[in-house]
Amino acid sequence: MRVELMSRLDTKVAVPLPALTTILERLAAAPGRPFRLVATPIGVAPRYTTLYFDTADLRHYLAHHNGRRRREKYRYRHYHSTGATFFEVKRRSNARRTSKERVPTPAIGTRLDRGERALIGRLGVTAGPIRPTLEVIYDRMTLVGTGRRVTIDLGLRCRAVDHEGRARGPVADFGHIAVLEVKETRRDPRSPVAEALREHGLRPHGMSKYCLGVASCIDGVRRNGFERRLKQVREL
Repeated sequence: MRVELMSRLDTKVAVPLPALTTILERLAAAPGRPFRLVATPIGVAPRYTTLYFDTADLRHYLAHHNGRRRREKYRYRHYHSTGATFFEVKRRSNARRTSKERVPTPAIGTRLDRGERALIGRLGVTAGPIRPTLEVIYDRMTLVGTGRRVTIDLGLRCRAVDHEGRARGPVADFGHIAVLEVKETRRDPRSPVAEALREHGLRPHGMSKYCLGVASCIDGVRRNGFERRLKQVREL
């Protein structure tokens, strides 16, 4: 876990589970064995629980939907492998670089505390009156290489929540796919993972788990800009 990559370039790809098996086999057999699989005390695919915050009018979701390059996400995330919980601000710059800042918290909260607000203030971002919006749960495998990390999210489930964090509406289950994300200091189209994805005809979809969940779980939300990607994910 030495490669934190808190400032990086991200590439997201939805992968059907049968293809994931052959991609992992190829990476394991790649010359020089460029990746190591991270093992934790509770296994190689520990659970992540995330509670995303947004404004009542979903300003931060719509920033992504409407194609704004500069945007932010606000979330609490609990890492089951270590028992740690953080409040995290994830930012995307005009140059399409992703950075993440976080502060530790005792547990996932439904209201921002002093430390969380201090982080937002220090970063100089305009969050607005944000509140709980979506809960996302998945199991994550992590492969670490030089200057690059690959995360593979399995058993993805999303559900909308009210401002107190209580579930409202059904769960959206994406267990038929893995969400593979390449996080790297610079893009390399000839890397083993890029070549393995091309062999299967898999292309980046550029849609975050948060946006996938909101578009799938919240009635009446604007989603026309995501319809093609949603259809591709459902049909994998």
